Amino acid sequence: RVLIQEQLLNLENVSAEAVLEQHLTPTFEVYSWGKMLLTLTYQTHKLTPGPQEFIAFYVNGVSSMVGVSEYYVKADDILAFKLESWS
Repeated sequence: RVLIQEQLLNLENVSAEAVLEQHLTPTFEVYSWGKMLLTLTYQTHKLTPGPQEFIAFYVNGVSSMVGVSEYYVKADDILAFKLESWS
């Protein structure tokens, strides 16, 4: 399931986390290696992983190798968040 996919226009040098917090309501768990998205809420829709699932972060259709805190948006990027299975 995809909660929201947004093309970002005229945004650069802003972290994906800042963009996420501007458009959605995220909850995070903080670990020594960084933050993990626990839930995302957009209006009345909530993306909540089930057992053995996580929220994956995609940039321009490709799974990101870094988290939302470390990724800085480039002009015309398309960010997406999807539920995926650990297995």
